[in-house]
Formats: sequence, C-alpha cells, structure tokens
Amino acid sequence: MSVEGLGCKIGKDFGAFVMCDLGEGSSQLALYEWNAAAQD
Repeated sequence: MSVEGLGCKIGKDFGAFVMCDLGEGSSQLALYEWNAAAQD
C-alpha cells in the first residue's frame, strides 16, 4: 500500500494495513486495503 503524498510518517507497515503518525500530540491514521477491511 502506498501512502506517499499524504505528508505523514509511516509508523507501522503490515502490507495491507498501514498506521501513519500525524504529528506530535495528534492521533494516528490507520489505512486498510479494501479487501483486508472487508475480511475484518
């Protein structure tokens, strides 16, 4: 999964699941691929 262009640092990359750090004091953003989210 590519999150380039979002302007945030990738905290964890599990392939179909990525957590992005939005900055100090902010929440994290979690992104799933469509098929991985459907399986959850």
